[in-house]
Amino acid sequence: MKTRLTAMLCLVAMLVGLAAGACAETMWVKTGNGRTLNLRSDCVKADNIIAQLPYGTEVDVIEYNGKHNWAHIECLAPNSGHVISGWVQLSFLSREKPGKYVPKKEGDAPVGGKTFEEINAAARAIKVLDEPYRTVIKTRKASNVVHLRMFPDTDAVYSGVYLCDTEIEVLAQSKTWAQVRIIEDGKVGFLLRKNVTPVEED
Repeated sequence: MKTRLTAMLCLVAMLVGLAAGACAETMWVKTGNGRTLNLRSDCVKADNIIAQLPYGTEVDVIEYNGKHNWAHIECLAPNSGHVISGWVQLSFLSREKPGKYVPKKEGDAPVGGKTFEEINAAARAIKVLDEPYRTVIKTRKASNVVHLRMFPDTDAVYSGVYLCDTEIEVLAQSKTWAQVRIIEDGKVGFLLRKNVTPVEED
């Protein structure tokens, strides 16, 4: 009797596993304005972004949260090609592969509600330094990390995540942004000036 009960429990467990696997489906990132989608470590908006998925990224949905407004997904990392997993908002996924994003009209906001002109103005304000200088990253964020952005905007795609005290070389700067080179890997991108430790002048 005990052996039969054990066998039945094993069968039930196997069927549950198969059913869970069958729930996985392929979907694609489809944001309303062509921007990237934040991949988070948990199904809540917080300081928990682990990657940004470009518009049109193919993902495999593993499960949904209780309210069915978040999806736990797996996909290939945009930069490394390694498999990564996390949570995204379900409203930004599509069951049909989207075509290339085309702005509705010139001047549409591509990132974070800002126009192309506003983003270009922020970039033009950054001036190349006659003498680049070395310093380190600083942050008061609980996660102790900052994102190296592809262009000077807080909603821009980032190319790396770096810890506080990572050594950098500042190449150019404005009152708000700094263009920096990460010493350890040579990546160049933008950090908010508040995340760059100032260097005392003699």
